[in-house]
Amino acid sequence: MAIFWILLNILDTFIQIGCIRINSERIKKKEKNFLFFGEFNCVSSEKISNAFSWLATRSPKRNHRCNVPEIVANIRMNGVLSQSDTLQSLASRSDDGIPFFVKKCIEYIEKEGGLSIEGLYRVPGNQAQVIEFERLFINDSSVDLHSMEMPVHAVATALKNFLSGLPDPIIPYDAHEALVNCISENSPEGISLIKDVINSLPDANRKTLSYLAAHLARVAKCSNTNSMDVRNLAKVWWPTLFRPNFDSFESMAIFITRLEMATQLLILYANIAAQ
Repeated sequence: MAIFWILLNILDTFIQIGCIRINSERIKKKEKNFLFFGEFNCVSSEKISNAFSWLATRSPKRNHRCNVPEIVANIRMNGVLSQSDTLQSLASRSDDGIPFFVKKCIEYIEKEGGLSIEGLYRVPGNQAQVIEFERLFINDSSVDLHSMEMPVHAVATALKNFLSGLPDPIIPYDAHEALVNCISENSPEGISLIKDVINSLPDANRKTLSYLAAHLARVAKCSNTNSMDVRNLAKVWWPTLFRPNFDSFESMAIFITRLEMATQLLILYANIAAQ
């Protein structure tokens, strides 16, 4: 039983970083032995089941391959999202082109004094409360969170889970390089480049990103009380916004810093994104 809980703790750790993908086919063999997920996505229960299988079959005491039961295969890993949901389809159901769940979470966080709560978006919410919030939303999207006094950290975690669970990142892959290139431009020209990149995004991505960036900018303004300045916010948000596909650990080491800096720019210039 102790081993089972250890495995769950390991799994939970990888769920937290599940939006980062590494192409195992291009990683050296010795690196594969370290990374037991070739490609892990928090919305894929199949990958999670494979992870459990890997751990069991790599036990130093094994003398045969283990048959691991599919104990997690039916867990709903994508929260309020259905398999057919995309950012575009969800945005199309909203009058302003921003998914209703995103607005509901952010509005609740700000109205409930979340901007002043220490560690907002850095401190994870209680998993049971996150699941309960998602369940309530699935049953009734108009559920009144204020009357339920839902913890802000739980709602903040649910928001990040939602964006991580979308089929594609909120910042499309073909825009990553252009945004990263903006980090070397500390000038009006650089600001203009950021605006151009944001304006080139599909409507659903642009509007949702702008709405989120404006919210994060408001969070950063309260960093004296919440300890979440632009830099700290960028550290916890860049994996969710970009969900990069790294070819190797070397490229990951290089681009993590750049993607983090690009996220800082998006928050700093949120007023541009909102134009």
